[in-house]
Amino acid sequence: MAETTNENTTTSSALKYHAGFGNHFESEAYAGALPQGRNNPRIVPHGLYTEQLSGTAFTAPRNENRRTWLYRVQPSASGTSHSFHPCGGGGGAITASSSEISLPESFGRADWSNDMKLDPNPMRWGATPLHPSTSSFPKSKKNINFIQGIHTLLGSGDPTCKSGIGIYVYACNSSMAATAGDGGDGGNGGDMHMYNSDGDFLIVPQHMTLMVQTELGVMTVMPGEICVIPRGVVFTVNIMGINDDEENFARGYILEIFRGHFQLPEIGVIGSNGLANVRDFLHPVAHYESDEAIANKACTIVNKFGQQLFARKNPHSPYNVVAWHGNYLPFKYDLRKFCAVNSVTYDHPDPSIYTVLTAKGGDEDGTALADFVIFPPRIMATGEIRLFLIDFWMRIVLNYSPPYFILFVAFRREHISTPVVPQECHDRIHGVNLRRVRCQENKERCRRRFRPRRSKLASHHDAARARRR
Repeated sequence: MAETTNENTTTSSALKYHAGFGNHFESEAYAGALPQGRNNPRIVPHGLYTEQLSGTAFTAPRNENRRTWLYRVQPSASGTSHSFHPCGGGGGAITASSSEISLPESFGRADWSNDMKLDPNPMRWGATPLHPSTSSFPKSKKNINFIQGIHTLLGSGDPTCKSGIGIYVYACNSSMAATAGDGGDGGNGGDMHMYNSDGDFLIVPQHMTLMVQTELGVMTVMPGEICVIPRGVVFTVNIMGINDDEENFARGYILEIFRGHFQLPEIGVIGSNGLANVRDFLHPVAHYESDEAIANKACTIVNKFGQQLFARKNPHSPYNVVAWHGNYLPFKYDLRKFCAVNSVTYDHPDPSIYTVLTAKGGDEDGTALADFVIFPPRIMATGEIRLFLIDFWMRIVLNYSPPYFILFVAFRREHISTPVVPQECHDRIHGVNLRRVRCQENKERCRRRFRPRRSKLASHHDAARARRR
């Protein structure tokens, strides 16, 4: 499916998305920009440049292979005449737009070889302060962008060995760039963009909505949603609705995996539906900077490499991908759409049933490198629950109108009300037996009676049956 739009707008209400997970999509922001019939034609439409972004080895199994073909206005190699320099002290400051950009030498302001210590004690961290005067950020800095506002909590492994994870918090009050948000200026020293060579980022906003611009499109991510930015994809994080209020900090969490990519957990006996459904994951559509003043504006590219930060000047915006097709893409997910599975009798199942995304990486089957798990609002089975079982089919439904071909028992939060389980033959339409329901309604042992809604046709048949009597 191709998504074509000539309106390069980044307003939240105008953004479009592809729905799915792990699918192969294609998108073009300018009609006719996507080559047909081949990936790398000798003459690319509109004079664009072809690149392939690989997220796995070329020889990875087909069901795990991740790559995307990009068609750009300017090749990525056009900015490599400027070398990357380490950030931090020792001449690591990068100059762009006649301003100095100050970044820490180590990502998350922690040197893993010296600052990370083993500690067997349980730990708790309070929320990151939203006021600069009470935070650990340098008080001389009025504007703190996303990269500057990241702090390391804990981690394991080593990204240079492709093993382990990192867990961070962020708190910022300034956008990284003015290209895709509500007018940030990069915090300090112009537009700043980043890509991660170590692993995939999973970002969880806790306060304020983020607008995340990537080479492959733009996403808005609000509290209650998450987004994943794959390794090697250039991105910019801007804050939506930012103003001069000192309390107006964006805050949240980041999970980074140094090996593989996030995927959906296997659901086994749960069946074909439940947990995080494939259709609820959203991928951005193609977007490029069509304004020449923005497209040709010098900026700073920051690279996270081996937990260190490096930066270089770039003569133009990296967001010049006019069209793309592939399956190596950033995405977002609304956690409110998670379909929780829970016990209806006793005990509490393992929290693995609340897994949204997982990352393989363990040496044993079933052992994950990292699991992203949520505990959404759900109904717990408590108190006395009486079930009337007929045959071995049973469904417990809470304030829910099930499909007419399912066997069920209807009950409320406090107790079971009119437990009815009809027995039907296999592959037949299943429903509530009216006579059984009325029999149960006549018994004064239920607090609330179950009266199924009657259609006009059913009421007509009842009236005709009464006349025949």
